[in-house]
Amino acid sequence: MTGEVRDAHYPTVHLAALTDRNARPNLLVGAHSLWYEVKVLLHQALTDLDIAVAAVPEPVRKAISAELEAEAHALKDELAEYREGVESSPPEGPRIWDFGAPFVALDDESLSGLGQEERDNLNDLERGLAQSDLDRAVADLRLLLDAFLRCANSEVRLLLDGFEISDDPYDEVGDRYFLNFQAPMPDGKWNRTDWNVEICRWVPDGPQSEGMSSSNGESILDCARAEPPALAEIVELLNRSNGESDVLAAWAQTSAGEALAGTAFVVTKRYDG
Repeated sequence: MTGEVRDAHYPTVHLAALTDRNARPNLLVGAHSLWYEVKVLLHQALTDLDIAVAAVPEPVRKAISAELEAEAHALKDELAEYREGVESSPPEGPRIWDFGAPFVALDDESLSGLGQEERDNLNDLERGLAQSDLDRAVADLRLLLDAFLRCANSEVRLLLDGFEISDDPYDEVGDRYFLNFQAPMPDGKWNRTDWNVEICRWVPDGPQSEGMSSSNGESILDCARAEPPALAEIVELLNRSNGESDVLAAWAQTSAGEALAGTAFVVTKRYDG
């Protein structure tokens, strides 16, 4: 099965999870396509909703349940009209479709990759992949998502179409280091075939002008490994970096063959000789 077939129409089985709690574990499995498997975020949202409504009065819980039922029904009707030309007239009026963003807007700037551009990029990444390679890529992406959701580092950003989590604290003084935790790219794109922690430094292109300057990332070291790290190892790494410049500066001094302090990631290459 090629990517062209996979991204023609996404499945809709995830809609059942809106109204059926027994269907929610299905949001955490499957390998239809890279974009579709981001439905793990829907699982997290519904889990958060369950926790929030647990303490409210029963009438409020019933009202929320009714809203989810109406939402699922409206989505199914709109999809039927979009795909099959079956017209529907929901009592609340037609649903507004916005193809540049998901149905539920996220105010979380730490998550990058839910817009149309990133969706297209993910579809391009999987195009032509064998199913076994897609299965592996989906598992890798799901591991990144899980680590991002579980870590306590509020400074990290998840870049879905880049298959990486970035911790880039802004510091106006001293060296500006940043960390990227990277999964292998599908089909080895960009020659990235390993799991890797890279520590880099922002280097100005030229003299600062009127308070503005551009910079390039300069690689300091890599911690590469062929096998996926354990989820706990990734979470520990991100929690220890914690958006703190001094932690990254200390890790940047780590010698080849040694582990970044407090983590399971061993430096496999330094770029300064």
